[in-house]
Amino acid sequence: LPLNEECWLGLNGSPSGAAYQEGVKEYVDLLVANGLNVILDLHWTWGAYTTGPDWHCTDVHATCQKPMPDAQYAPQFWAGVADTFKGDDAVVFDLFNEPYPDMASDWDKTLGWQCLRDGGTCAGIGYEVAGMQDLVDAVRDTGATNILMVGGLEWTNDKREWLAYMPNDPLDNIAASWHSYSFNRCVTESCWDEEIAPLMQEV
Repeated sequence: LPLNEECWLGLNGSPSGAAYQEGVKEYVDLLVANGLNVILDLHWTWGAYTTGPDWHCTDVHATCQKPMPDAQYAPQFWAGVADTFKGDDAVVFDLFNEPYPDMASDWDKTLGWQCLRDGGTCAGIGYEVAGMQDLVDAVRDTGATNILMVGGLEWTNDKREWLAYMPNDPLDNIAASWHSYSFNRCVTESCWDEEIAPLMQEV
């Protein structure tokens, strides 16, 4: 279930604030009551992506997919979501949908992985970034024990350095989020066997 940061926090969009939160909560409760596990992912965030390589997402508001979540609101968003759904283990938190900080850094993979985990000032991104460690901390500080999903580079298709840059979770309850599209680099069975299968043995 993709979520909008500004709607959840009542900053922009409609519905927003309490009405948006209640709508999400009612829908999640309905899904869980019918035996489904629900993945909540932070999909749309604040921050104008205007300094990196040409991309379609230049609106400062949470109307499109940014390369990384913002430090201004994303930790607050996850603290609120975690506080709402803590204690419900059927709900999984995917901390950010399909990061692509490596594209913003002109495909520098090291800078991309560092940005993904640590956030801060990231190459090619004009707003302060919340890294995955920041978001893990925001969730765990609420007392929530839900499974956390953390993506990789290239819209979470590249997992080659995922273990090396995995954020620290005091509960050791992190899953690797992985997506595969026809345009991605790792789309063959041989790549899955070489790169994805070994990761599956670890997390």
